[in-house]
Amino acid sequence: MKASLREYHHHFVALKNIYGDLMTTINTDQPLTDVFSQALCRLNRPPRTVAMWTPRVVLLGYSGCGRKTMAQMLAKKYELVSVHCGTLIRTEVLKGSKLGRAMSTYTEARLPVPDPMVIKMLKLRLTEVDCTLKGWVLYGFPRSWIQAELLDSADLEPNRIIVLNIPHSEAAVRLTGRRVDAVTGETYHLCHKPPPEGLMDQPKRIGIRPRTSDCEISTKLSRFAAQRDELMKFYGSRLSQVNADRDIPTVFESVEAAITKPLPYQTDS
Repeated sequence: MKASLREYHHHFVALKNIYGDLMTTINTDQPLTDVFSQALCRLNRPPRTVAMWTPRVVLLGYSGCGRKTMAQMLAKKYELVSVHCGTLIRTEVLKGSKLGRAMSTYTEARLPVPDPMVIKMLKLRLTEVDCTLKGWVLYGFPRSWIQAELLDSADLEPNRIIVLNIPHSEAAVRLTGRRVDAVTGETYHLCHKPPPEGLMDQPKRIGIRPRTSDCEISTKLSRFAAQRDELMKFYGSRLSQVNADRDIPTVFESVEAAITKPLPYQTDS
């Protein structure tokens, strides 16, 4: 067996050099149905376009589905600008700008910031030089049909829209298990990324993230569930779906494919 594996790896290096970009790697350490789905999707995918274009990506999905992780990975690999709507609002409020002061009226009362204000903020950020030249990946907005329409009408129409699909129950598990280090700001998860040994014995340092009570999590997830179908209907054939209930490298592979190559309507279901 060891001899066969050595021979395989020896020849694989040569084959990889020969086929180069024509080769697709699929993680087979997952259910056979997922392996088959990815292989079939790859076979049905049109060739990658050589036309010049600037990525304008929107990531949709339940809180906890991995939008932030995917956005960070895309930003690192493709030098896209990662834009989180909620973080942008908080930054604007802290800056004390005219728009930020107007927004603070709502954030201090823990009320949603009106859509026109959010669109104005996004317009300012997404038309800055770095976003214009490099492209951007936005998450946390839109959350409804109306917001999606406003984004398009503001000339901020995305050219890639990806839904990261995970079950409602899995989203709840991911959110309730989150912990944050009050000293470093590092985030952890009790199951998937536990804090280093010893830190859990320091309750004043390791705690739950703000606004992650069971009630707040339930409200947050229910809000997206109520708007999900209409968002998918709005984007229609422009939208790609990715099964995000898998390991991070496999999910990123599917997200990356949805961005760099034209895809069928649905992927990795």
